[in-house]
Amino acid sequence: PFAALAQTGTEPSVEVATTVISTQTVRQTVGVYGVVEPDPEAIVVVALPRAGLVTRLHVRLGERVSAGDPLLALDTAPGTRMQYSQADAAYAYAKGQLARTQQLFDEQLATRDQVASAERALRDAESQLNALQKIGANQNQQTIRASTDGIVTGLSVNAGDRIAADTPAMFLAQSSGLIVRLGVEPEDAKRIPDDAPVTLISIFDAEIKIDTQLEKINAMINPATRLVDAIAPVPPAQADRITLGSTMRADILLAEMSAEIVPRSAVLRDQDGAYVYTVNGSKAQRVNVTVVYESANETGIQSTLPKDAVVV
Repeated sequence: PFAALAQTGTEPSVEVATTVISTQTVRQTVGVYGVVEPDPEAIVVVALPRAGLVTRLHVRLGERVSAGDPLLALDTAPGTRMQYSQADAAYAYAKGQLARTQQLFDEQLATRDQVASAERALRDAESQLNALQKIGANQNQQTIRASTDGIVTGLSVNAGDRIAADTPAMFLAQSSGLIVRLGVEPEDAKRIPDDAPVTLISIFDAEIKIDTQLEKINAMINPATRLVDAIAPVPPAQADRITLGSTMRADILLAEMSAEIVPRSAVLRDQDGAYVYTVNGSKAQRVNVTVVYESANETGIQSTLPKDAVVV
C-alpha cells in the first residue's frame, strides 16, 4: 500500500510505501561453528593384557568397527607362556600335596595345621593360575576383538611390534558418544544459558539438521582458537548422519519472544537509537523502537505501537 504524507498543508505530499506491522514469535540466536569430536567419556582404550608380538592389524585409523570385529592378532611372549607353564605345574603339585597331606591326616600321621597349610598353598596356586588364564597367558595366539561399536581414532602399535603387558594398542570412539566442540565469541558466551537449545547443521549437506542442547560452556578461552568452547552432544540416534572430524554450523537459541515484524528498510537509526515512522492521519510520526531480531529482509522490534499500526 501507499500513502500520501505531508508535514503541513502548504507542503506537497509524497507518496510512500507503507506496511501493517504483524506480531510474531521470533528466536534470538547466535551462529557459531564447531568440529565433531569423540566424547572423552566415550573413548574405549584397547590395552593388550600380556606381553607379546603384534603379528597383524585388522583395522586402519578412522575405520568404523562393530562389537566383535577383529582388531589385531597377538602372539604371546615366550616368557609369559613359561610363567603359565610354571603356574600350571605349581597348581598340580599343590593339589597332589594336599591329597597326600589329607591322607596322612586320616592316618593320624599329619596335623590339622599341615592340612590347612596345604589347602592354603593350593588356593594360592589356583589364584595365580586363574590370573594368568584371565590375561590369556594359556593361549599361544589370540585375536583381540572390539568390545563395542565405534571408530578407530588412535593406533599405538604396528604389525611386528613387541609390546609389554597393558600397553594401549588403540583407541575406539563409541559411535553413540560424539560431541561438537563449538567456538563462541567471549562476548556472546556470557549471554548463552548452559543448557541452551542448539540446531546443528552440516556445512556439507544443509539437509542434515540435528536438534540438541548445550552440555556446558567452558570458563576459559581456548588458546588455539581464541574462542570459548561450548560442548553440544550429538544424540546417539543421529550420530551415523555425521562424520567424525567434520565441521558443523550451529544456531544457539538465546531467547524466544514476541516481536512486531516490519521490513528491514523501515527501521532507521541515529544517535538516539532505532526508530520507525508510523502513519498518523496524513502525517508521519517518529516512534522509538528496540530491535530484538534481524534477518535479511525483516526486523523484529518492540515498541509502543498499537496493534495493526502502519509504518513507512
